[in-house]
Parts: sequence; C-alpha cells; structure tokens
Amino acid sequence: GVQKKDPISSFGYMTDLRSMWWLSMLLCCSWFGCSDDPPVDDDFHASEDYNRSIQVEVKHLYDMSTAADSLLTDVTILLFEDRDNFAFGGYPDAFRITDTTGKASFEFLSGSYYWIRATHPLLGELEDSVSTPANTLSFVFLTYF
Repeated sequence: GVQKKDPISSFGYMTDLRSMWWLSMLLCCSWFGCSDDPPVDDDFHASEDYNRSIQVEVKHLYDMSTAADSLLTDVTILLFEDRDNFAFGGYPDAFRITDTTGKASFEFLSGSYYWIRATHPLLGELEDSVSTPANTLSFVFLTYF
C-alpha cells in the first residue's frame, strides 16, 4: 500500500486544464508584449517637416538713457525663404506685425534658412537672416538706434 504521487499533480496549479490555459496565455502575452519597437504615434507630424519656429523681437535704443529704451509695436516683419525674393523686393512667404511686447512669431515653418526684413514707418528698415534647424525655435533680435 504505498501510494505513488504524480509529479505534475504535486504542483497543484497544473492539475486542471483551465490552469494550464491561463499559464499559456500569461506566457504568450508576456512574450509578445515585450516588443523592442516603440508604439507608433499617429498624431506626431514631425515627418512632415513643418516643425520650425522663429520669434522676432524688435527694440528701439535711444541715445540718452536705457530707461527710455522700449520694445516696438506695429513693426511689420517680412519673412523670405528665397534669397532672390528677399534681395529684389519680391513677395514674402509670411508676414507678422509685432505685438505690444515687440514680438512676432512664425510657426510651422519647413525651410532651414530665412531672411527677415523689418519695416517701421518712422525708423526705416532692418534686415537679418536666421537658420532654422528641425524641431527648434530660433530667436532674432532686431534693434533700431
């Protein structure tokens, strides 16, 4: 009368089919759930290359004192992607007018380099250029004297 124990049934969790099924599902999910590839984010549009921005700040410096220096409002900022359009007075790709803080922003740009012309009715024109690497915000500071 010595009763032999079945080695599999001694592990209580492997005795019935439901336990075996849950164990196999757990192993499959852990195997396929550990992927090396990150999930694809369909809402991210960096591949479209419209991910560059420029912020222009315009200031007026006076000769007498720094207390009188001010940021200029109502300055027209013209943005050119093509150098020939910029050089020969062609149509700009975009334009903005500075706000009360003396700033104008251009967003969702695709070019890697832009030429800038600022015009003020009393102070005249200023010109500058800026590179715009992908995924960046480029700052331009223009100063009238």
